[in-house]
Amino acid sequence: LFLCTKNQHIVIPSSIRNVLSEINFTTTRSGLTSQARHTNSPNVFLYGILYHNAVFFQLLGLAIQIEKPELEERSSALARDAESKKMELEKLEQLLLQQLASSDANLLDNTVLLDSLNKSKENAETISKSIEESEKLRMELNEQRNAYLSLAEFASSLYFVFSDLHQHNHMYNFNVNTIISIFRKVVAECQVSVMVPI
Repeated sequence: LFLCTKNQHIVIPSSIRNVLSEINFTTTRSGLTSQARHTNSPNVFLYGILYHNAVFFQLLGLAIQIEKPELEERSSALARDAESKKMELEKLEQLLLQQLASSDANLLDNTVLLDSLNKSKENAETISKSIEESEKLRMELNEQRNAYLSLAEFASSLYFVFSDLHQHNHMYNFNVNTIISIFRKVVAECQVSVMVPI
């Protein structure tokens, strides 16, 4: 049994509330605005599912995907690369711990273990430097993404204008997919109009 409502302040009797799992998928303007100001998160593409900040992230990701797809690709590659390097560093640590635990002789006399320690140290330093460089690059990419924050914020505000239209007439019922398709069309048309010389 599913109970769906657009009423944000629904009163459910306690006898019914005990057997219900209430899930609030309300999108609020304050949630979008606060997230827009403090975002360092990756894109969230949740077509058709609403929760705080999803509209903003969808539109931000869509604008970047249309305007600068290479930025989005670099961001994804950077995230994958950083994660693989962290896993590699963790494997090195585990290998080193295993070698230390399995060593029976004096640590200073075991040349194989000392060589392994030196190699692990060099690899760990290289990986750490690479992770630092990746972090710097991620910060630069976030600065470039910030250029699209105002566009996404404005478009998410338009979503709330459209979503309130149903209060005036029930014929005006728009979902997120409608807003996203309008946004995609407008950004594509603006891109074409900028390219056409006057």
